[in-house]
Amino acid sequence: MSSMKYYVIVFICVFSTCIAHRSYSQQPVVQNSENAEKAESAKHFEYFDALASTFEANLATGEPVQLLSDPLQKWTIDTSWQGSFYIWTCKNRPVLIGCFLSDSEFKDKRRAFAEMHTLVNDAFEPINFNGSRSYQWTPTVANQSVLSLPVLPKPVSGATRQRTQMRQIASDFSVVMNDNEHLRMLTTPIYRYPDTPEGTVVGAIFSFVRTNGTDPEFLLAIELDSNSKVPEWRIRPIRFTTRRLKLLYEESNVWNVNEYDTSSVNTRLTGPYVIVTLQDTSTASFDAKREQIIQNAKVLDRK
Repeated sequence: MSSMKYYVIVFICVFSTCIAHRSYSQQPVVQNSENAEKAESAKHFEYFDALASTFEANLATGEPVQLLSDPLQKWTIDTSWQGSFYIWTCKNRPVLIGCFLSDSEFKDKRRAFAEMHTLVNDAFEPINFNGSRSYQWTPTVANQSVLSLPVLPKPVSGATRQRTQMRQIASDFSVVMNDNEHLRMLTTPIYRYPDTPEGTVVGAIFSFVRTNGTDPEFLLAIELDSNSKVPEWRIRPIRFTTRRLKLLYEESNVWNVNEYDTSSVNTRLTGPYVIVTLQDTSTASFDAKREQIIQNAKVLDRK
């Protein structure tokens, strides 16, 4: 073997060994990073569950609302935004839906929010949020909280056929955000109204999401009051974004809302939709407060 070939072979062997060593040494770093992200994600969702379990609200009649035990949906966007949706009922009727969410977009800063929307025309007692400021929310019913559209098909009979019809009705709606972004409807409802002797309202809630995740920006409740003299499907638009929204049925505009003003210093809120800041602080302070809320919820759960 010539000396030139010998040195080439030696060089290739040494280079390959270095590359292999470098790849091997980087693998634990990647794994550690992935494990840290999973652990942080799990802690966020535990935090959301704790917030939901300690949230309290009553209808104006004094009747308390009750949390469904499990979140309706958990979502993550680019590992920097996470949230969980929950629903509260009264006498097996859905009355309130909410999302607790947080972000880790900035290395040394964390934020958390509570986002809520009413599902009934009933009034509520004032609801308090002790977040970055003290907020009081007294939901009032908007004039168009439930829409009756004569163009909707007449209700069919039978639970299975009604479920199919609700999905078809929902698919005939489209949602535009900020005048130019069309949201995508998920075919499986985020929630179905329970079939109970007390419940007379048949319904389902469908979610509309952006292309980059499954965080619902808009929810559409389709409802039927079986005790009504003239049964008809009605829709309840439910915003879950601060952006402008427009709801269309077969290309006709049937509902819209303007951008939600989050810059206001107003801490007395009355709309059917609200978003409040629970935390806006350093990462260390956020982690400490988060852990405190989780532990407090565990103590209450044991009582």
